[in-house]
Parts: sequence; C-alpha cells; structure tokens
Amino acid sequence: MSIESADNILHVKNSTMRISRVEVGQTLSVGNIEFENTTTLTSVTSNGNNTTPYTISSSNVTTGLATTANVVVGGDLVVSGNATVSSNLTVAGNVSLTGTGSIVVPVGTTAQRPATSLSGMVRFNTTVNKLEFYNGTMWMGVGGISATGGTVTDVGGYRIHTFTTSGTFTVSTGGEMDYLVVAGGGGGGENVGGGGGAGGMLTGTVASVAIDSYTITIGAGGAGGAPGPGNDGNDSSFGTLINATGGGGGGTGDGSGRDGGSGGGAAAATGTAGSAGSGTSGQGNNGGSGTSNAGTYSAGGGGGAGSVGGNGVQGGAPGSGGIGLTSSITGTSTYYAGGGGGASIGTISQGGSGGGGNGGRQSGGVAATAGTTNTGGGGGGGGNNGANGGDGIVIIRYLL
Repeated sequence: MSIESADNILHVKNSTMRISRVEVGQTLSVGNIEFENTTTLTSVTSNGNNTTPYTISSSNVTTGLATTANVVVGGDLVVSGNATVSSNLTVAGNVSLTGTGSIVVPVGTTAQRPATSLSGMVRFNTTVNKLEFYNGTMWMGVGGISATGGTVTDVGGYRIHTFTTSGTFTVSTGGEMDYLVVAGGGGGGENVGGGGGAGGMLTGTVASVAIDSYTITIGAGGAGGAPGPGNDGNDSSFGTLINATGGGGGGTGDGSGRDGGSGGGAAAATGTAGSAGSGTSGQGNNGGSGTSNAGTYSAGGGGGAGSVGGNGVQGGAPGSGGIGLTSSITGTSTYYAGGGGGASIGTISQGGSGGGGNGGRQSGGVAATAGTTNTGGGGGGGGNNGANGGDGIVIIRYLL
C-alpha cells in the first residue's frame, strides 16, 4: 500500500486502507479524500451538524445515480444530472428536473398498457405513435385522438373520417368527437306520385367516445315506386351512439306519404289526395300534401331536414322538395337531406337543396330524378315510375 500526502490531499492507491480507530489529540483537517478503486456506499448517516444532512453528491457525467431496486422518496426529488431507475420510483413530494435534456417515459404498444391503469399514468404508445395518459376512465392521446376507418383527411386542425359505405371505426385513444349522420332518402311514388322524404339528419358532439370498435352503417336510399308508392330509406348509424331514421317513401294514386326521418309527399289522382307523411322530431320535417282536381293533379314534395315539403297547387304546380340543412364538418359548407319533388300532370318540380331529386311530369313523359348519393336526398315523384332516394353518409371528426 502506498500513501501519499500533499497539498491537504490524501491518496490511497492500489490497496485497501482499513482504520478501526483514529485518535487525534489536536485538530484533524482533511481537504479531499480520493479513492482510485471502487467503493461501496452501505449507509448514509447524519452527524447532526451538516447543513444538508443525508445528501449524496455525484459528479459522474455518465450515471449520477443508478439502482435496480425500488426507490421511495418521502420528500422532494431534485435531479440535475442523470437518474436511472429500472424498477419503481415513488415520490411523496415534488419532482424537479433542472437539466436541459429530456425525460424518457415508458414505451409500448396498445396491448402493453398496464393491466391496472391509474389516473395520471403517462406513456408513449408505439401503436399509434402518440404520448398518452390515463384520465381515470380511458387512455387519451396528448394533443389528439387516435382512430382508424373510412376515408381520412386532415383539414383545419381536425382529422376527418368519411364513410360513404358501411365499415368499422376503431378508436385506439378516445375523447370528444363531432359527427354527422344522414340516413338514406325515401323513394318517390309512381305516376302523379309524392316526392320521397329526406333521410333523417343528425349532427352534434359526443363528449367522450370510448376506446372500442364501432360499426358504421350507411343507409341505402329507398327504391322508387315501379309500380306503387316509394320505399322508405334505410337507417344510418354510428355504432349504438347515433341512429338516423330513413326517409319516408312518396305516396302514389290517392295514397299518403310514408313517415320517416322526413316524411314522404302525398300523391294526387282521381279521388281525394292522401295526407303527407310525418318527419321525425329533431331529424327532419313533414312531406307536402297533394291536390286532386280533374285533369290537374299535383302531388306534394317530400320533407327535408330544413323545411317541410311543398304542397301541390290545385290546377297548378306540384310541391317542391323541402330544403336540407348545411354542415361544415368537412371544412366546406354542404347541404344534406333535401326532399324529393312531387309529380304532376303537366309541370315538373324541383328537389330540395341537399340532394333531393326533381319530380316528373306525366304529360310528355318527363322522368323523375333520383336523390343524390351520400346526401340522403329523397327521390322525385314519377310522371311514370318514382325515382330512388340517395344513400346516406356518416362523417366523424376530432381535433388533432
């Protein structure tokens, strides 16, 4: 063993120094003690005089403090260098990170989330490439929701999922979402038939969409009467959260329009005209009534999401389709759910804004037109056969 002393520094080299007892009659002053071999820290005990008792100080630039066991800190934890804990770290006080580097949180897939989730947990999810946290109910992405399905576009800070055919919307990280759900439009009635009612239209916000897979159903438009009244449109839905009712079919002969999301228009023929179909509250409006006067029959238009269908005018024009409503969920203001126009002997009618088809004319054989697909528009009432309603649509968006 070699002991050197110079400039108040004690060097112990290449050996072990064991001291069982040291007696100093006068004052012992030691500046620095330098150990060139590895030392093991077995305990830290306060001598009662330190200004910062129980303090461990390390200047190792690579690893300041490393442990494979659990660490429990009853007070505050301040880290200005590196601290690596491969087990659990529990801090009862505050945690202060004073460096300019970074903190590495747990990393894993969706399937590797903790079996027992606690409020405040934070991790990086490699399945969706997002930082996420547990809010006590569900895992949520920091800065946005994670989901797949439909045609995906990003507009104005939103991610938009558009479904024009039925499919699955899979939510990996839940949260608040806006929606537009439009059902299929009703078909128009044949001959001097009523216009088909628009599919029900629902729009709004779900405050908390949970992690799950949701079946998206796009309601098909109802077939036009050929012969007979128009068929009802089919419902559209966003899982079990939102369901819009298909539009009512237009009447034929002296028949009434059918009830639906919006009601079908009444037909007009040789007898008393039928009554208009009723719409569903909050989704659409009633259809229009028809008139019967020898040689001048005029049917009612189908109801739209924004207004009732027009009434047929005795001796005059048939009722136009009720107008739809606009939605800007895609970033562009667009009309949806317009009603189909009614038919007459000698005059055509217009479908409502939002994809409603035009009504036909018996004289000269002008055919009715179908509701526009993926708008939920009602089909026009036929001068001969009624026209088909348009298919519905589902659109979901959320902030990125």
